[in-house]
This record gives sequence, structure tokens and C-alpha cells, in this order.
Amino acid sequence: ERQRGQQGQRGQQGGQKPDTGELRQNQQALRDQLQKLLEQLKQRGMGQQGEDGQNGMDQLGKAGEAMGEAEGQLGDGNADGAVGSQGRALEALRRGAQG
Repeated sequence: ERQRGQQGQRGQQGGQKPDTGELRQNQQALRDQLQKLLEQLKQRGMGQQGEDGQNGMDQLGKAGEAMGEAEGQLGDGNADGAVGSQGRALEALRRGAQG
């Protein structure tokens, strides 16, 4: 009986659209964390250590911009558009981590 109840709950959740307001808030929190990380890295002199360090910081900045785009798209209820922006953000984060 318990298994059937859990399956029913999963089925109901699968048919619902995500709450873009909540997703937007989560996206904003992630972007805020990235901004804090960037500030801490700058305070420690990162990004001033040659071309590779600056490129990494630039990429992290681009990730923040893409996160902001995703946040705006979620605010507009455009979850599909936000997926593309998130993909760009993840790619920029990957590049930033590589320097």
C-alpha cells in the first residue's frame, strides 16, 4: 500500500510545471554566492596573476551574467530560455575553473 502511495505522489509531481518563482529565487541565491566568491578571489589577488588568472575571472564574470539572464527568464516564466542561459553559465564556470 505504501509503495502505491509513493508512486502516485511521483506521478502527480511529474505532471506539474516547476514553480518558476522559486526557481528564480534559487538562481538569484546561486548568483549571489558566485559574486561573493569573485569578491573574495579579488581580495586575495586572484585575477592579477597573469593572463590565465584574468581569463578565469572573466569567465566567472560571464557565468554571473548568464545566471542573471536565467534569473530574469525565470521571473518571466520562461523556463526553456533559462535552461539555455544556465548552460552558458555552467560552461563559463567550467572555463573559469580551468583558468
